[in-house]
Amino acid sequence: MTQRRLATFALQGLVVAFALVCFRWAVPTVASDPEISLAADAERVVKTGESVGYTVKVTNSGYTQTVNLVITHTLPLGFTYQPGSTEVKENGQLVSSADPLLDGQRVTWGPFTMPGAVDVLENPYGIHTFFQDLCDEDYYIDFQLDKALEVVGAGGHVKQLLYPVTTSTTGPKSCWVYFLNGAYDRNLVPIVRIQGEWAGDRWLKPQADGPGDYTSVAQAYKRVVESLPRREGHRLYVEIWNEPNLDVEWSSQAGPWGPANPYEYAHLMVDVAAAIRELDDPRIVILNGALAPGGNYNNLAFIAAMATVDGAMEAFDIWASHPYPMNHPPEYNIHDGTARYQDLTIDAYLLELDALRSYGGRTGVKVMLTETGYALGDNTYGFEGYPRINEGNRAAYIKRAFRDYWLSWPEVVGVTPFELVDPYHPGTPHWDWLYPTTDSPHKQFNMVKELPKPGPTLRPADLTITFHAQVASAAGTYYSDVSATADNTTISPLTGVAPVTVVVPQQYLPLVARQGGYPATAASHGVTTGLEDETEELLSELPASLSKPVPRLGLIVPLVSPERPWEGLTLLTSIDLGSSPQGITLDPLTQRAYVTLADGSLVGIDTLDNRALSTVHVGLEPRGVAVNPATGLVYVANSGEGTVSVIDGTSYHLTDIVDGLARPYGLAVDEVANRVYVSDSGTDCLMVIDGETNEVVGKVTVGSYPDAVGIDSVHNRIYVANAGDGTVSVIERTNLELISMIRIAQGPLLGMAVDGRAGRVYVVYLVSARRRGIAVVDGSREEVVAMLAGGWDRPLDGAHALAIDEKRDRLYVADRSEVLVVDTESHALVDAIPIEAVTYNFGLTVYAANERLYLLDSSRGALLVLGI
Repeated sequence: MTQRRLATFALQGLVVAFALVCFRWAVPTVASDPEISLAADAERVVKTGESVGYTVKVTNSGYTQTVNLVITHTLPLGFTYQPGSTEVKENGQLVSSADPLLDGQRVTWGPFTMPGAVDVLENPYGIHTFFQDLCDEDYYIDFQLDKALEVVGAGGHVKQLLYPVTTSTTGPKSCWVYFLNGAYDRNLVPIVRIQGEWAGDRWLKPQADGPGDYTSVAQAYKRVVESLPRREGHRLYVEIWNEPNLDVEWSSQAGPWGPANPYEYAHLMVDVAAAIRELDDPRIVILNGALAPGGNYNNLAFIAAMATVDGAMEAFDIWASHPYPMNHPPEYNIHDGTARYQDLTIDAYLLELDALRSYGGRTGVKVMLTETGYALGDNTYGFEGYPRINEGNRAAYIKRAFRDYWLSWPEVVGVTPFELVDPYHPGTPHWDWLYPTTDSPHKQFNMVKELPKPGPTLRPADLTITFHAQVASAAGTYYSDVSATADNTTISPLTGVAPVTVVVPQQYLPLVARQGGYPATAASHGVTTGLEDETEELLSELPASLSKPVPRLGLIVPLVSPERPWEGLTLLTSIDLGSSPQGITLDPLTQRAYVTLADGSLVGIDTLDNRALSTVHVGLEPRGVAVNPATGLVYVANSGEGTVSVIDGTSYHLTDIVDGLARPYGLAVDEVANRVYVSDSGTDCLMVIDGETNEVVGKVTVGSYPDAVGIDSVHNRIYVANAGDGTVSVIERTNLELISMIRIAQGPLLGMAVDGRAGRVYVVYLVSARRRGIAVVDGSREEVVAMLAGGWDRPLDGAHALAIDEKRDRLYVADRSEVLVVDTESHALVDAIPIEAVTYNFGLTVYAANERLYLLDSSRGALLVLGI
C-alpha cells in the first residue's frame, strides 16, 4: 500500500529498553572432510568453424575447505582451447581469468583453495520495517530490528524503504548503512526498496535523460548499492521503485505530471538493473517494483506493456508482489481453486506469474511478497459473507497464511507483511503490528512470533569454470572427460560427459517475392544462387492431395523484406477506446465489432461509421471475446473471476454469467453446433458451453496453460494453443475427443490463427527472449511443416497476434513496429506496413468482405482500422 511520509511532529513518549543481540550469519558446524562432486556441460549443437562454450562445476557439500584443488578437462580430439576465454567464479564471484595449463587435449586449472559448505538460516518469515523518517542510529533502527528479529526469527526477512535517491545522490545515508549492518548482525535478510522524492502528496517519478533513457538515475542507484555493506553468506535484495502502476507513485496526474506509465517504468528498471549488475556481485538480488492490486493501471495489462520493452523481462531476478487479500481468509486462494475474486487473495501473485509467462516468456520465476497483510476494519468482501477484519481474525488469518500456505508454496522466497509500526501515525494503526509510541504488540505479532521457524539449511560452496574451445572440422557428437584432485579428499572423475554435436551449416530456402502464385527464385530476377534445383525438388516432393504448396517438414523461411511488394495496407482511421484493449471479435451480419477492455468492460463499435456505440461492464480482467452471428450473442472470458459473460450484441445487455471456471482466456464460437469453447488455464481444460442453456456441458483435458482456441469447421477440428508447454491440442469437433498433441516449441506459445480452407494452423512461439517465430502446422498430417523465422532486419521480437484472410490467402502478423502480410500459398512476405502498436493474442482480426483489418493498440488504448 502507499506509504505515509514526513509528518511534522516529533515522536514523543517512546520509552523502550532493549539490548542488541548479535548473531553469526551461519550456524556453527562441526568440521568434516570435503565432499566434492563434479558436473560438466556444454552448448549442445555447434556449427563447424565456431567455438563451443563449456562449464565445469565443482561443488563442496562438506564443511571443510578443499586444499590444492586442481581441475582437468580433457577435450575431444580436434577441439582446441580458445585463449583468454576462462572465467573462474567462487560462489558466484570472479576469482580468476587466467588461462589454464595446456597439455595436448588436457586443459588444467589450479591449484585453488575452495571454501566449505555452511549451514545458513534464511526462512520465509519477514516483516516490513518502517523507520525511513526516523532514521535514528542511536535508538530507533535498533528497536525496529530487534522487534523484527523477535517476530520473524533468525534468517527472516526485513524490508525497508531507502529514499530519496535522485540523479544527484552520491551514495547512501549513514543510517542506511547502519540498518544493513544491524540486519546482518542479527542474521536478518535485508530487502531495500530504493525510490525517489516524496512531494508531500505524491512520489516524483525519476528524471529521465531522454525518452526511455534513465542512465543518470541508474548510476545513482549503482552508487548507493555499491556503498551499502554486503557480507559473505548474506543476500541483499534491491527493489526498484514501488507500485509504479499507481498514479501517486509516478508523479500523479496533477499539472504537468504524468500518470502511471508501464513503458517508462520498464525502461527505468532495465537501466537500473544493468547498472547494478555492473557491480558483478551475486549476493545482490534484483526485484521489480511490486505492483499495487487495484492500481490505476491494471496489473496484468501493466506487465503486458512492460514486456514490449527490450530487456524488461530479464531485468529482475525475483518477482516482487503485493498480494493483499482484503478480508478474504487465507483458505480463499487460487492454489486451491477456492477464490472467485482472484486478484485479492494471498496468492494473487500467480496471476502476475501467468502474465510474465504469457507476455514475456519468463517461466519458473520465484516471488518475494514485499507487502501483504490485513488492515483492521477492512470489510471489502462482506457481501460474500466474510467478516470484517478485527484483532482476532486478523491474527488467525496471518498465522494460518504463514503456517499453512506461504511456507508450503515453493515459489515463495519470503513474505514481509506491511508494517511493523509507523511511528508518526499513532491514531491510525490499521496495518501496524506494534502500537506506536510503545513496544506493545498487536495480537498478530504474538501469533506469528510463537510459530516455529525453519531451521538451518546446508548451502554448499561451488567453483565454476567457463571457457570456450574451437570445435572439430568434422560433423559428429563429441564427449569430454573431467577429473579433479585435492590434498584432503578423493574426487570421482567424469567420463564421456558434456556432449557437443558439431553440424555442417545448412542452406535454407530464402523467402522472396511472390510471382504468379508460386515462390519466385532469385534466378527469375537475373541472379543465380544455386538453390533453384533445391526449390523445385522440394515442391516436387509435396503430397499430390494438397491443394496448396506446403514447404517440407523443418523448412525455415526467414521473413526478409519483400522485393516486389503488393499494394500496401493503408491506415484508414484510429478509434480511441482507452483502458488497454485486450481482445476483438466481429459480427459480419450486424457489421459490429466488440472489444474487451482492461477495466472490465466490453465496447461495441459500428464498423461502417468507425465509432463506438455503447459500453457494458462484463467482469474482472476480460480477455478473449467471440460472437455467434446466428444468435447475436457475444461471449467474454473474464480471467480474473473465472466466468464467461453473455451479452446481447444488439442491446448491449448482460443476459447471463457462466461461472465455475478457474482462469478462462480464449474463446471460439461454433455457430452450427451452437457451442462456445473456452480455454481454462486454471484447470488445463477446454470447457464446452451450450449456447442455448449457457451451461458447461463438457470439458477436454488439453496441455498446460491453454490460451487461444480456433475452429476448423471444414476438417472438423478444434485447436487449442497451450502456452505453458508449447503444444497445440487437436480435438475432434463432433465427439470432443482429443486426437493428438503437436509439439511446437519448448518456450511459450503467444498467438494462433486457423486457416480452415487450407487446413493449416499458424502459431507464434518464443524462440528466445528477443526473437520469435511462427510455426506452420498441417492439420491433416498433425505436424509442423514450416517455420517462419525472423531475420536480422526483422527479428519478429514483437510478434503476437495473427489473423487469417482465407479469401485472399493472406496471413497478417502484428509485430509491434509493423503489420506483416504473408502469402499463405508460398509463405512469401509480400508487404510490411509500419504501425507502432502493442497488441496481444486476441487483438487482431480481419473482415474480408469489408476489406478491413482491425488491430488493437493496447499502449494507446485505440483500435486501428486498415484497408486491405
